[in-house]
Amino acid sequence: MYQKLLVILKPDCLQKGLVESVIAQIGERGLQVTRSETRLLERSELLVLYEEVEGEGFFEELLTYMQEGPCWILVVEGEQAISEMSSLKGRTGSGKGIRGLYAESFIRNLIHSAESPYKAAREVTFFFPEEGVEMNGKMIMLGLSGMTECGKSSAGVYFDSVGVRRVKMVKIMERIWRENPGDFEDVGSFGDYMLKHRPEWYRLAFADMLLKVMAEEGFIACSLESMGDPAMVEYLHARFPGEFFSLYIDADLEKRLDHQMIREDLTDREKAKSILLPKDDFKSNFWHMEEIKPIADFVIDNNGTYDEFIAQLDNVLAELDYVVSEGA
Repeated sequence: MYQKLLVILKPDCLQKGLVESVIAQIGERGLQVTRSETRLLERSELLVLYEEVEGEGFFEELLTYMQEGPCWILVVEGEQAISEMSSLKGRTGSGKGIRGLYAESFIRNLIHSAESPYKAAREVTFFFPEEGVEMNGKMIMLGLSGMTECGKSSAGVYFDSVGVRRVKMVKIMERIWRENPGDFEDVGSFGDYMLKHRPEWYRLAFADMLLKVMAEEGFIACSLESMGDPAMVEYLHARFPGEFFSLYIDADLEKRLDHQMIREDLTDREKAKSILLPKDDFKSNFWHMEEIKPIADFVIDNNGTYDEFIAQLDNVLAELDYVVSEGA
């Protein structure tokens, strides 16, 4: 996919004398710099560029840093330009990419580039209206949350049937685990440790890996199953404004016990309860799953019929202007 995006080499990139090296590395990835200019960014421009983090405690520090000196503003084009630039950019503290090698902090991190087609088009059009980039290819990411046997899997399967790729969050975590070898024997212990001790890193790494997987496999719409951690929901809301949406699927205990009995082929309701309730406790006490409901974009009531459930999912897609895949 041929793409165009805005790349900003920040004041510290110029101060460190890295501009020529970065531009050379852009070319080495088969991308072209089709436009460039050097100037001090205005506060009004920065308010648009970083609108998703306005209100965060570091916001004013970020704006001050971005006005320490001039920036080098580039328009970069080429095949898979967005994912190529994300890879080149790297992640602060990772030891890889421009940020991994040279960033001093998550604020003083040398380089900015959009991470989705929608944001890329929005940024290029804002800074260079004459470029005429259309805001197509908008990503949609649906985070599916809810208690045990509420219907998350059914929602994921249905979304997949209409072209919204079903993505298991644990699969993304497995990729992160394998690419960050350490003293963890499995992805579960790795994820538990990161959530408890390095939650900011975990959320950033998850979003980065999700973008990488989407680029590799060529899809721009997906559901994420199952999403616990309210902080992850808030982080993805901020990082992907207008593209990430949280769905909380609500079902009462009796309905969920019905689902558990079907799944386990049980006739004993107490046996089903003995399986379901410990899972509920884990979701409540470790993930704080129920805290997602008040901040969710959509709350889906799954206490009725299957058709009523699917109708609500269709309404979500309609509200997000998602066009169902042909033949689905």
